[in-house]
Amino acid sequence: MAFSGHPPVGDDNSARSGMEELDPILSVGPEVNFFAINEEDRELYLHLVGLQAISIDPDGPRGREVGQSYKVQGLFIDEALFGNPRWEYGLRLGIYFSSSRNAGYFYDVDARDELPERSMYDADGGYGGAVFSQSLGYRVNDRLQITSFVRWYNFDGASFENSPLLRENNNVFGGIGFVWKFRESKESVRY
Repeated sequence: MAFSGHPPVGDDNSARSGMEELDPILSVGPEVNFFAINEEDRELYLHLVGLQAISIDPDGPRGREVGQSYKVQGLFIDEALFGNPRWEYGLRLGIYFSSSRNAGYFYDVDARDELPERSMYDADGGYGGAVFSQSLGYRVNDRLQITSFVRWYNFDGASFENSPLLRENNNVFGGIGFVWKFRESKESVRY
């Protein structure tokens, strides 16, 4: 099972200025992996996920269904880069799809929200963009790992590409993190 979430989106975003806030979303659905390589330190696989999204009303116990999203990703993970078990490398290529309801939740513009610079828009479902990411990790010792990543999202050709709420077709970001392992099971289980 896969779980995903999305934080609330306020009207402080200039593209959504004056529009109703978007509630946080919880998504859940099946996932499956098809392995081409499944070795102790190296994996290459196709990752398929289908998610049902529900918006969560923070002011009450109700939620509403806001469509489905799907992702197809190819992943390569090498936990001993160039034979060195201290270095870990990851590569991900993926494409996203969504239902019209899911795309519309984020990218629709109703008549009441129309402005001279923000025309009315009704999002279609379909192709939702692509992602490319790489990560590099270094195990300092048995408990501490330092990890970095860079990720690129591209929305050229997405079903919602013409929404006035989509300001950039390319987004690149990265980060650095530290992982501290508090405890480890005596027996590891591979999926």
